Amino acid sequence: MLQWIPKRFWGRIKPHNGSPVLEGDTFFVTDTVCPGSFANEDAREVINGLMWEKRTFEVRTAVEAGDADATLSFPSPLPQGNSVWDSVMLDWFMARDRFGETIEAPAVLVLDILQGGNLVSGCIARSFAKSGLHAFVMHLAQNGRRRNPKEDHDWSAFLPALRQGVADARRSRDVIAAMPLVRGPIALQGTSLGGFVATVTASIDDAFSPVMLALTGGDVFGVLTRGWADAARVRRQLGQIGFTDDKLREWLWQIEPMRVAHRLNPQKTWLFSARFDQVVATPHSKMLAAEIGLDWHHHRQFAGCHYSCVLSAPRFLNELVRAVPRPAESAVAARTMPAAEPMPSFIPSAVLQPALAR
Repeated sequence: MLQWIPKRFWGRIKPHNGSPVLEGDTFFVTDTVCPGSFANEDAREVINGLMWEKRTFEVRTAVEAGDADATLSFPSPLPQGNSVWDSVMLDWFMARDRFGETIEAPAVLVLDILQGGNLVSGCIARSFAKSGLHAFVMHLAQNGRRRNPKEDHDWSAFLPALRQGVADARRSRDVIAAMPLVRGPIALQGTSLGGFVATVTASIDDAFSPVMLALTGGDVFGVLTRGWADAARVRRQLGQIGFTDDKLREWLWQIEPMRVAHRLNPQKTWLFSARFDQVVATPHSKMLAAEIGLDWHHHRQFAGCHYSCVLSAPRFLNELVRAVPRPAESAVAARTMPAAEPMPSFIPSAVLQPALAR
């Protein structure tokens, strides 16, 4: 799929130049999660079911030979009893200026698609980093390095892993905020399955700004029962291990985005949908947009289906970058990062192409 995306978005970034962390560094971080008040008991029930006891935990760093500048690891706040799944991993793609030096900048947490091996999220993260934003890719349980390559996907853990992923993402925000060079807001971006997780995560409290969702929607049970391709595959796999429709509906209702999406700030949330999405059909994306309160500027439509919309990747990546506000920076950063501006409702090709060529 990445062959359709210009290599400047996903190619390797010059690694370990001016890195603020070294192999084996440790940090101690304290949870700050605080849901606050609730507009209704429905949202309270969902979020209370995701909560964990706040504590101080250790974060370890590793500087590897891979594409990321560093990898951070720390314990999951909602462990499942599997040592591999219960260690959260964040790949850090550091913001750099045009000279290749690391800089102080805002950050973005990126969540991947179902069993995507972090290819899509890695592409998005590299685009952020090359645009002067720190990007962190969180490995979801049973994805990336949080899976045993010798073992098949355990579908019996799929639904508990969604709940765990929400808590892991919220804790990741506190880890990111504690990192050197991270200055300013911390955004959240999730695509497809990662978009479902991101919607619930961002609804817990006001920890992320902005929130950028892609190829996702509301009514997860409806998506799995009426959607094609990946949605149908997930439902089939769960059915084979005994999840009847009633049991599946009951499980998914515990983390249904439509129950909490009203807690998101519609002025700081964007939803990117494919016009002919066969996995998350248009009615599901529209109902989520309506629940959040998004206007047409914040609910963006791309041509294609759930998979072919990758052809719109340059425009999509450009708009993601423009959505993250930039605080006043140092003179060097100011020379290398574009000024903050609202996301436009339309980017003419005459404007888009020069921006991509920087």
